[in-house]
Amino acid sequence: MAEGYLVWNLLILEERIRIMERKIERRLLHDAQNPLELLYNEFHAAFRVNKELLMNLTNILRPHLQPERRSGLALEIQVLVAIQFFANENYQRPAGNQCEFALSQPSTSRCIRKVTRLINIYLLQQWIKFPITQLKRTIVQDKFVRALQPFPGAIGAINCTYINNLVPRIHEEAYVNHHGNHSLNVQTWGMLKNTVYNDVPTTQENMRERILNACGSINSEMIERVRVSFVHRIRICIEVGGHHFEHLLK
Repeated sequence: MAEGYLVWNLLILEERIRIMERKIERRLLHDAQNPLELLYNEFHAAFRVNKELLMNLTNILRPHLQPERRSGLALEIQVLVAIQFFANENYQRPAGNQCEFALSQPSTSRCIRKVTRLINIYLLQQWIKFPITQLKRTIVQDKFVRALQPFPGAIGAINCTYINNLVPRIHEEAYVNHHGNHSLNVQTWGMLKNTVYNDVPTTQENMRERILNACGSINSEMIERVRVSFVHRIRICIEVGGHHFEHLLK
C-alpha cells in the first residue's frame, strides 16, 4: 500500500516537472522569436495587417494594456495574437502554437479577451457610427442613389455570416447551422465606402427569441409575396442567361 502511494506521488511529481519544463521552453521560445523581424510580405501573410497598422493600434491601446507582471508578454505580441486570431479564423490553440508564437491556449485566450475588450471600449464608438440625424441619413441615402446599382431610400446594408466555433458543452444543438457546423451568427451593418456601423453577435437567447418572433409573424400573405418574388427572380435569371440581374428587378 505504501509503495503504491509512493509510486503515485512520484508520477504526480514527474507530471508537474514536465509542465514546468514546458512553460520554460515556451518562455525561451517566445523571448527568442520576434514577429516584427519578419519581412513585410511574410508579416502581412501571417497577420493580414502591416507593421505600421500594428504599431498604431498598439500605441492606442498601450495605456490600457500594460503587462500584469514584469515577465509578461510584450504589448505588441498581445495585440498580434488577437489580430492573428481575428484574421485567420483560427481556434485559440492553433493561434498560440503558430511559428511566430509559443503560447498556451489559456495565454492566447487572455490576449484575445483583453485586446477585444479594449477595442470595444476605446475604438468602437470612435470608428463605428450609425447616421442618427436626418442630415446624415440624407447624405447616406444620396450615396446609395448615385451608386453603380442605385438603391433609393436605403440608409445602410446588412450582411450576416457564420463564425465557426468549437462544439459547446451546453445546448450544443442551438449552435448548429444549416451546413451542419457549429457556429455563431454575426451580422454587420454598413454603407458605401466600406464604412461599418455596428456588429451584433447573436447569443443563444436572443437567437431563439428572434426565430420564434419571425415564425410567429409569418402568414399566408407573406408566403404568397415570397413565392411571387421568387418566381419573378427565376424568370429574369433565365432571360439573362444567369448573368447579373438585380438592376432589372422592379
